[in-house]
Amino acid sequence: MTSIVRTSKGQCPRCLSTDLEYYDSFGDYDKFDQYLSNCLNCGAKVTEYYKKVYTNSVATFKEEDDERY
Repeated sequence: MTSIVRTSKGQCPRCLSTDLEYYDSFGDYDKFDQYLSNCLNCGAKVTEYYKKVYTNSVATFKEEDDERY
C-alpha cells in the first residue's frame, strides 16, 4: 500500500493562490515524483514534489480448526 505525502504547500509561490491545475508529472519509481501545475490565477508554472512513503500492512490469518461436528 502506498501513501503519498505532499511535501509542498500546494499554492502558487507568486500569488499564493491555491487554484492549481495539474497538467504533467514525471519521476522515477521509489523516488520523488514531480508534478507540474498551472496557476489559474496568475498563469505561473508551479512545480510540486511528492514523496512516496510505503507502508507495509501485515495481514494476520487465523487458522480455524477443521473439526467435523
